[in-house]
Amino acid sequence: MAGVLMRKKIVKHWNKLEPQHAEIQKLLLERVLVEPSRPVRSAISNLVGVIARLTVPVGKWKELLDFLFKCTQSPQTEHREFAMKLFGSLTEHIGDVFRPYMQAMHNIFSLGLKDPQKSVRFSALKAVGFLLELIELETQEQMFNSLVGMILEVLQLCIKEGEDEVAVSTFEMFDNLLDLQHVPASILPVLVNAMMQIGNDKSIDLNVRQKAIVFVDQVAEVKPKFITDNNLMNPILNVLFSMCAEPESDADDMYELSAHKFACEVLGDLAHNIPNKFFLPTVLQVSAQYIQSPDPTLRRASLSSLATIAEGTSQALVSHLPSILPFIYKGFEDPNHIVRDSSCIAVGCFAAHLQPEINQFHTNLMPLLLKTLEDPVPEVRLKGCLALEKMVENLDEEILPYMEVLLTRMIQLLDQGSPELRGPAINVISSAANSAGKNFHGFSPKILEIMQFFMTQTDPSAIEMRCRATECAGIVAFSIGRQSFEPMLQHFVTLALQGFSLDSNELRECTFTFFSNIAEIMGTDFASYLNVVIPFVFESCESDAGFVVGDGDDDDDDDDEGENTAIRNIDEDGDDERR
Repeated sequence: MAGVLMRKKIVKHWNKLEPQHAEIQKLLLERVLVEPSRPVRSAISNLVGVIARLTVPVGKWKELLDFLFKCTQSPQTEHREFAMKLFGSLTEHIGDVFRPYMQAMHNIFSLGLKDPQKSVRFSALKAVGFLLELIELETQEQMFNSLVGMILEVLQLCIKEGEDEVAVSTFEMFDNLLDLQHVPASILPVLVNAMMQIGNDKSIDLNVRQKAIVFVDQVAEVKPKFITDNNLMNPILNVLFSMCAEPESDADDMYELSAHKFACEVLGDLAHNIPNKFFLPTVLQVSAQYIQSPDPTLRRASLSSLATIAEGTSQALVSHLPSILPFIYKGFEDPNHIVRDSSCIAVGCFAAHLQPEINQFHTNLMPLLLKTLEDPVPEVRLKGCLALEKMVENLDEEILPYMEVLLTRMIQLLDQGSPELRGPAINVISSAANSAGKNFHGFSPKILEIMQFFMTQTDPSAIEMRCRATECAGIVAFSIGRQSFEPMLQHFVTLALQGFSLDSNELRECTFTFFSNIAEIMGTDFASYLNVVIPFVFESCESDAGFVVGDGDDDDDDDDEGENTAIRNIDEDGDDERR
């Protein structure tokens, strides 16, 4: 405890202790050598590091470096371990001091990475990253590469020994070096291949495997030409397809990506970063092989890969639709529900990203999607409903032949379906109304009657349905026009205004969308409602609900990646595209 407290206070009071500087420094070095307790020894080591940052750069602790060099030669493991940790701390905080001695530092860390005691090797591994940052690649590239070779050997030992935390920190070290553009091209193939071997080893903890593949993904993002010039694309895809085919279980952590979903995310990244001519042919080839497999996880991987690359390869993929859609059709009829589920996801992604070309296949796709609503597996029914929403919203009048059966099924879901399906069912109805336009008139009385029911619900558990119904009513009004909606206009306006009294920001947003559509059909006559609606607009503008104070970083909004994102995209309304 004393060591911890001193470390926190020493910077503020160090100058006041100048007469005792030499004595304090000597005492600390003596004590760290004989202290038997690891926690106390660690606290003293940290204190030495803080004082060293204050004194070594100004030449006021010349004995320290000689002391550390001697510790690296000590027969006692604790001394060598201490030296590695402290050298790591010093290279991080006062690295410039060591630039004239890079060869000596290389030799020290080489000894540490090859030490007979694994605890010393692990300490050296955790500390060496800051030394790598100091190496001048133009003149000391060989020094860098030799250290990386030793690092990879110790990394393998960490993984074998279950030292996952050390392994993960090593991956992060390489990620950081890549971000700094401080990895020579000559060692990148070795690193990428090593990471792929780790990622492909199913005996290794999944989190460790994923961290290894993240490095490969980053290389593809910042150096795509390097990937293609070194013929690494196919080996990378082989590893990712293998991960994509790994089975999922109910025991998988809901807060962590499974191997399948992680691989899909990386495939989505590659689709954006690697030129299609190097990427797409292999994906299509493997997908065609996997869809024929007797293993359902391989068949699912086939369809998931197509879904996850749709956005990144959209311009090239549309020309392959006639050859790949039969895979999707086959997936809908698959005896295994995970394959049927993936077919729904693939159609949803195609409908979102392969427009308008995908619409010409509606005569095959719409019956298959409607059939999923009767699937015995709830998850397939949900994914089918979500895919229908994406497909329907782009069909325009091509939706008319399916309208009767489509709305009948949606009404059945609203009457008898599970709660999870009711919201998506209303979204499908909204999309159908938007596509059909005035042709929706004949179906509107029944639909508006149902929306009216949901717009009267005040229980907190029913607010989400009220939100969707409010939005749907506005879309129906816009689609069928003022003349058809006029008899019900005042009633629905009253219901919408009542929604402002409920404590729901989402409902308020959907209500504004409703009034936006009403304003469109009423034109200047909407002025009669302004004195009622505008106060709520100002109230919302003055509210801080929904505002997030941050640094302006948009990384958290990056929803374009992988099949996991594809699922999220299907789940979301896409309301910004609706009137």
